[in-house]
Amino acid sequence: MDNIIYKKVKKYFEDNKKTIIDELEELIKIPSVNNHDSEYIFGTEVNRALEAGAALAAKYGFEAKVKGSYAIAHFGKGSKSIGLFGHLDVVPANEKDWVYTKPFLPFINDGFIIGRGSEDDKAAIVIGCHVAAAIREIGISLGSEITLFMGGNEECGMRDIADFVQNEKMPDISIIPDNEFPVCIGEKGICCITAKCRMPFESIRRIYGGMAHNVVLGEVAAELDYDDITAADLLDAINKTKDIKAEVNKEGINVKAFGVSAHAAYPENSFNAGINLADLLCGFNRISENDKKILRFMRSVQERPYGEPFGIESEDEHFGKLTAVNGIVRTENGQLVLLFDIRYGTSVENEKMLKKIIKVFDENGWDVRIDEDEEGFELPCDSETVKAFENIYNAVSGEKFARADYSGGGTYARKLKNAYSVGTSIYNGEGGNMPVGHGGAHQSDECISVEGMLLAAQAITLMVIEADEQLNKEI
Repeated sequence: MDNIIYKKVKKYFEDNKKTIIDELEELIKIPSVNNHDSEYIFGTEVNRALEAGAALAAKYGFEAKVKGSYAIAHFGKGSKSIGLFGHLDVVPANEKDWVYTKPFLPFINDGFIIGRGSEDDKAAIVIGCHVAAAIREIGISLGSEITLFMGGNEECGMRDIADFVQNEKMPDISIIPDNEFPVCIGEKGICCITAKCRMPFESIRRIYGGMAHNVVLGEVAAELDYDDITAADLLDAINKTKDIKAEVNKEGINVKAFGVSAHAAYPENSFNAGINLADLLCGFNRISENDKKILRFMRSVQERPYGEPFGIESEDEHFGKLTAVNGIVRTENGQLVLLFDIRYGTSVENEKMLKKIIKVFDENGWDVRIDEDEEGFELPCDSETVKAFENIYNAVSGEKFARADYSGGGTYARKLKNAYSVGTSIYNGEGGNMPVGHGGAHQSDECISVEGMLLAAQAITLMVIEADEQLNKEI
């Protein structure tokens, strides 16, 4: 890595710190959760975010355009292409759980920008724009075109990247700031299933909760018919715990249980809210035995997030533990429905895994639908690109021995060729002294370190320069 170029890149991001913060905050203000409320494929707000991303890219010299599920921007010319991939859609946010600010009202606290999408993944779009701006300002002439992809459906289906692969030219090398540093060279397989109980509830009107399939269930509610005895008993029990609340009126009883949410790929320290709900309701005589049986089974598959309830637990040296997380609960025609996100290493045979899951559900009176199942991947750990990216990260971060790693998260890298995912911040994890379950991706009070983001931007800029050198050696 050229030390003079490094100093110039560093100075660019130090000089443009305020602008970068302001631009990220403007993107955070757009509540770009996927829905189908309008003529736009993933909703008005997602389209508004794509338009804002395209406008920001155009400001920094890209030729940018919104194309339905994504926006695409091109900078420079060349026979080779380097892709930068990020997304502007975000997972839903429960405003009641946010402590420091509202989800789409960005706020800086102790050096962290707090707001939904700050880390995952709107910072990637701002960084991508400034990568090109920095390269232009310091006077480097790339031999490759930079392609900036801004997705609108990464969090629930990746229709955006499928559209890109079908309609656009694949970059020769791609960098995806949506993971962790120094560089990710493999991702777990992802399997999403929907399980439905064959037997309907008898004494429970409905149960519902969850923000997305890939977020540990942090809040869940049950609606019960009103009667004096049930209301009195419930209120007495609820007064004894901080994790249950209830609203009681002559229309019925609404019970809410709370847990600790987290990204489905990293469920450590999370707690599924359904466990608290099941424990409470199973303690009442007014709940039928049929309903208690359903609740007990629900609790059993929510309790441990590493596949133990299905006998599929596994761990390998690259990807660590398999995870199996329940993210959404609902009722359909009185029947309980659970959505699971399962992530597994490349050593797992997914067909055997699925057979075990289906067997457990079937034996307990449930049907299973497989919504998605995509195996993971691994890249060579000793390539010239990987070694260069490791060295760049270590130089920027001040570390010495950080090495490429593998991930439980699912990024666009799995859909592209020669693709490497990295972070949006050198400093990973929650910010400051936030409560447990706050600060991380998909959590309440999601945040990103300002200084960590600027260091990440420096590293990614240097990675793009390095990738260009490698690609154009071959010409």
